[in-house]
Amino acid sequence: MQKPIVNLDRQSTLARLLAQENINVIHGNYRTAWFNPEQRTLALPVWKDRGKSVYDLLTGHEVGHALYTPAKGWHDAVDDILGAPKAYLNVLEDVRIERKVQDKYPGLRHQFKKAYKQLAEEDFFGLSKVDDIQALIVIDRINLKSKLGEFVDCEFSNTIEKDFFDRSFKTETFDDVVALAKEVYAYQKSLMKNSKKTPAPNIPTLDMPMDPKDIEQDMSSPDDYEKPDQNTEPPKGEESEVKESKEESPEEVDGNQTQGESKPDDAPQYELPTSEGISTPAPKQADDKDEEFLDSVTDKAFRKMEESLTASDELKGIMVYTLNDLRDKNIIIDYKAYYTQWKKDISAEKLSDYNVEKIQETVAANRDKYLKFKTETELAGAYMAKEFELRKAAYQYSRSSVHKTGLLNTNKLHAYKTSEDIFLKSTRLANYKNHGMMMFIDFSGSMQDNIGATIRQVLNLTTFCRMVNIPFEVYAFTTKVKYDNDDEHNSEYDWRSFSDCEIIPQKFNLLNLMSSRMSRKEHQEGMNMLWNLSQAWDGSVVNYYITAWNHLHSTPLNTCIQYANEIVLKFKAKHSIEKMTTMFLTDGESDSFQVRVTEEGDVHRPESNSSWRYRKSILRANGESFDVGHINSSKVTECLLQNLKKNTNSNVLGFFISQYRNQAVSKVCAATNYAKKDKYVEQINKSRAIIEDKIFGYDRYFGLCAKYMDVTEDEFGELVEDGASKNKLKTAFSKMTKQKRVNRIFLNAFVDSIA
Repeated sequence: MQKPIVNLDRQSTLARLLAQENINVIHGNYRTAWFNPEQRTLALPVWKDRGKSVYDLLTGHEVGHALYTPAKGWHDAVDDILGAPKAYLNVLEDVRIERKVQDKYPGLRHQFKKAYKQLAEEDFFGLSKVDDIQALIVIDRINLKSKLGEFVDCEFSNTIEKDFFDRSFKTETFDDVVALAKEVYAYQKSLMKNSKKTPAPNIPTLDMPMDPKDIEQDMSSPDDYEKPDQNTEPPKGEESEVKESKEESPEEVDGNQTQGESKPDDAPQYELPTSEGISTPAPKQADDKDEEFLDSVTDKAFRKMEESLTASDELKGIMVYTLNDLRDKNIIIDYKAYYTQWKKDISAEKLSDYNVEKIQETVAANRDKYLKFKTETELAGAYMAKEFELRKAAYQYSRSSVHKTGLLNTNKLHAYKTSEDIFLKSTRLANYKNHGMMMFIDFSGSMQDNIGATIRQVLNLTTFCRMVNIPFEVYAFTTKVKYDNDDEHNSEYDWRSFSDCEIIPQKFNLLNLMSSRMSRKEHQEGMNMLWNLSQAWDGSVVNYYITAWNHLHSTPLNTCIQYANEIVLKFKAKHSIEKMTTMFLTDGESDSFQVRVTEEGDVHRPESNSSWRYRKSILRANGESFDVGHINSSKVTECLLQNLKKNTNSNVLGFFISQYRNQAVSKVCAATNYAKKDKYVEQINKSRAIIEDKIFGYDRYFGLCAKYMDVTEDEFGELVEDGASKNKLKTAFSKMTKQKRVNRIFLNAFVDSIA
């Protein structure tokens, strides 16, 4: 698929900046822009890339409408109402809102002029079919002069027309625009009635004799009318008519008349000079032929050409979805709150349904098992720390430089006649980078058989981080933890508050299981409780440790990845991290996104969307647009991970955890069409893990079997019995050394990934 679209996120950011409020900006396959004033949502079509100036013009123009134009004044909403055609209202309202947005942001003036010049050269105003610009009706000349300025040779025939142009830059409200549009329309009808010639079929003309004293040539520069004098008075002789027009109150309309209008004669009347010098009143009703010539040919041409700016043809049959920042910021449950609530839930008064004495006996019986796990974890952590320091030292020496100190080396003074190398030297080592690590664990129901080994694996990694002073955070992502009955929280996810094609994130929480912010005592206590939780999920300890906050629910992986952008960036800034590692430990696919598709959006789309869920989709998130196939595909996760890597400059690692080896093999094979299946089978048998780079959006991906995840190593004495034969001793020794070798392969691969 071609890429004719502009940077959608840059466009969204500019729209919010211009509006000076966090309006919701969505992009979709729309024919035109539209605005929902209740939700403060600005919907923009996907525009072709015509350059920065055109894109700034289009965005700034639509933001101007969003800020200043009422719903009845939008291009696709207004009708020929209030005594003036739609085109008159469009032209004069464009002048008003573009003046306001340029006054608010003066930097847009140059961009608007440059863009309109480019569009005029592409014949967006239909001037190639116009022989004489001066023959155009006054609304067309106002349209051209206000948008093109010095780039068009366009003048006004008399003081009345010049006054219309000046007043178009002074309108403050939409009602002012309506009143002025009525005056211009009435004037144009009077002008046509008093013309001695019928206009040419294709070009409206103003061929009538005028008193030279009434004709004023506009020799001013664009700056003279970009900000007209606010104290300019209406021309003498017209003051009463203009004032009367402004005092009219536009109410419910019927056709082209406001309520209270008995006939079109109520509109402002203009006495125009004729060749005989006799004033001729405005006509009571123009015929259909005259109405055609009273229309704005430049506005009609621009609205028609405007469709060529959108990428509707390139996006035919494609939906564009917007994933905005999460509205709910209260999703992290800090480790202090987590462990405090956990202790309350397992206190004696909460365990009336359990035999507390039996529970305490079970926990005490597992104490020795935990101490052994702790010792082995520290050994594994020490091994990883040693490998990490070696790689860090290698990095420093590989980038070292040798410099002369300027001090004499007394051991080389004897050679001063034959060598200039008689000075002491110093070696400067490169500074190593500050590392940081963040882990996200899947607390979903499908992890039930694997969650115990996953928790113990995380405890190994956090022990290593503490040994080498790497800042870290460990989060478990899950749904339905804290806010099931919290109406305020749930309102953040009310589907009715989301806009067309906006993704509705899942309700979820991040449980802060471990942190480098913990004191030594807190870390040891947390490690012990998490180990007991892992044993409970394995069935070794009664399940009273599995409290409400530790229940397994759904898999909000995609929502977690999106939110990770924010918390990883904050974490890096807080700890001055130069090399960040972000890990996801999960056993499967993410839940699908839910999307709201509205009738209002369907009205603006070029085609029906009855089967929108299965259409090809473009996902827009965090500054990037991704072709994801369809919104429920696994490619959504891959694109979000790539986006996370780019935004946070992280090394993103993935751990797929399965209960069976063949599932791990099949998962990794899905990325290579089973071309490497034999290699993966051999790899998992030898090293307990499948390791593949650059798949599924991860920099490095580990396929693991849950029963092989523990890095504990059996003691030689535990593998043999008293009086064992020589062959049994040999077998036991071989098994022990194999465990050490296999563990080190996995640990080395992990250290290599983060070092």
